[in-house]
Amino acid sequence: MRVFFLILGVANGYHLRHPIHHSLTRLNVLQTPESIIERASTQDLLDDLIDESVRLSARRPIMLQFDPSGKKIWHSWRGTCFAETWASAIRNMLFATLIAFYFKQMPQTQGKLVGFGVLWGQLLSVTTFTLTFFLNVSYGLWRKCYEVSRRLQGRLNDLGLGLSIHAARTRPEKDAMSGYTPASRQCLELVARYVRVFNLLCYASFTRSHRPVLTPRGMRRLVERGLITKEEREALCNESVPATQVSER
Repeated sequence: MRVFFLILGVANGYHLRHPIHHSLTRLNVLQTPESIIERASTQDLLDDLIDESVRLSARRPIMLQFDPSGKKIWHSWRGTCFAETWASAIRNMLFATLIAFYFKQMPQTQGKLVGFGVLWGQLLSVTTFTLTFFLNVSYGLWRKCYEVSRRLQGRLNDLGLGLSIHAARTRPEKDAMSGYTPASRQCLELVARYVRVFNLLCYASFTRSHRPVLTPRGMRRLVERGLITKEEREALCNESVPATQVSER
């Protein structure tokens, strides 16, 4: 980077000392092909999705502990309805105040705006119906994702507990804890990798934010990152199973 700015400064100084007519010059700019830019941005996006999905610790508490006491609720601000709507509410109140002040100063203009009242009533009914419909659909989708996530969490928890109980362990020495045998540790690490891949592919099947992982480039990136092998990628790509079948079961 220093070399780049040094060359740029030398070039600017040369042009200041030796002015050249713009009609006789041509600026040769190094243009990066769009395919390379798209490839780099796509790879960064895939790496961010993979890093976020297979991390071993949460960046923040996944589910905050709810305190139902009135003191805690009234002292909370972030995430409440007031925090989300106060700006638009004040803006609408100011606009309504200006309209009321205008009608008070010029009452003769009220008769010219009767049609807007009829239009407002019709739009209000249509808007209420639309918001109610989409709110119900959004809530249904949220409940579906929540139920699927809870079922997956429960079954994977049962699988992990069963494996930890039945995995072979070494005979502990005096005042020492026992550990897993090399074979059982290898098996547990393999299952842990499968669980992470399963979670990633499952959520990518019904969320748009992780959908790029299901693309051919996303599957190749999983191989490059070591999450799956080439044989596993070919088996997943050749399997005639819909992408959302995992989430439907």
